[in-house]
This record gives sequence, C-alpha cells and structure tokens, in this order.
Amino acid sequence: MTQSVAPIKRESIATLVAEQIRSGIIDGTFAPGTQMGEVQLAERFDVSRGPVREAMARLVQEGLLVSEPRRGVFVLELATEDMPDIFLAREAIETTAAVRVCRTAPASLFTGLERLLDRMAGAARRGRWSELSEIDLQFHQAIVDAAGSVRLARMFRTLAAEMLLCLNALERAYPRPTDVVDEHRELLEALRTGDERRVVEAFTHHLAQAGENLTASP
Repeated sequence: MTQSVAPIKRESIATLVAEQIRSGIIDGTFAPGTQMGEVQLAERFDVSRGPVREAMARLVQEGLLVSEPRRGVFVLELATEDMPDIFLAREAIETTAAVRVCRTAPASLFTGLERLLDRMAGAARRGRWSELSEIDLQFHQAIVDAAGSVRLARMFRTLAAEMLLCLNALERAYPRPTDVVDEHRELLEALRTGDERRVVEAFTHHLAQAGENLTASP
C-alpha cells in the first residue's frame, strides 16, 4: 500500500511549532495578551503558514490562545479574579480524586510520583521555573488520572492551560524553588498514609496557599 509522506511531515512541523509556541507562552516569551500573527510566526520559525495555522488552532483548543472574531488570535490573559476561581475548581477536582486514590492507589503510582519529585528537585536546583511548573502539573495530573474517573481527568485537562499560566506566575512567590518540592513531598506522604481526612486537609491547604500566594504577589 502506498503511503503519503507529506501529511506526516506537515503534522510533525505543526506539532513542533505548537510546542515552541506553548513553551514561549509558559516562559513568558509571548506575554499574556500578545497578538499572534501567522506571517510573523512563520517567519520566526522559518516554516510555511499552514503548519503555523494548525499549531495555533491546536493551542486555541488547549486554551493557551484565544481567537477573537475580526480581531485575531491572542495569548490567554487571566484576570486577577480568574485565579481564585481556577484554584477553587482544582480543589474540587483534586480532593475528590485524592480521596479515591487513598482507597485504590497501586504501588506504581507512588513510584511514579517519587520520580516526578526527583525531576522537580533537579529543576528547582537549576532554577528552571517553567520546567518545574510543567512537572508540578504532571504530578497533580498523575493523581487525578489514578482516580480512574474519565470525567475528573477531562475536567482537570480542561483547566490545564490556565493552571500552567498560574504556576508560571507563582515564581515570584517562591524565592526558594525547593519549597515547591517540599510541599509536593508532603502531599505524597499524606497519600501514603491512606488517611482520607489528612489527604483532604493536605490538598486543600496546598491549593489554598498557592492561590493566596498568587493573588498576594505584586
């Protein structure tokens, strides 16, 4: 059977462009509210406009870009009042998932979370906050996924883009990035106990503290 190479190559380029734009949004290269033009991005990445258009459409679906009719495509800009609401939604999703994990978690989950903590510690030592933020999100996502609820996982992923922007903004609230690692280690230890009350308290405190730090930071 004859296979077409061109579509595969095109998809690969679109994926790479999407990854570059996503990284640029997360690390602040593309600031919130920045208008994203196909022509300028195509020139920046030295590709045609087709893959750029596909990449931007993908990021609109993820929520990192916002398409406004007759105006263009812009980097998502969170208002101050959005941030407490995001953490409120996270608390509802994650505490529910964490309680279920207490009852059903396989040992492999804890092994995976330990690996993520090691990666977080490495990113913290190197001062790579954007990498730390992405691993932070992976840590929480692994717990939600382990709850075995398709709908909880879907809700979490719907918030993922906004979460990353919030986590990136938290850098100014953590002069010692290693404190982030310590906080997540406490979450892991709470899960290990299987004590549902302790788990709810740990996750509620962690998310509430992050929300407060974010809104209180200048």
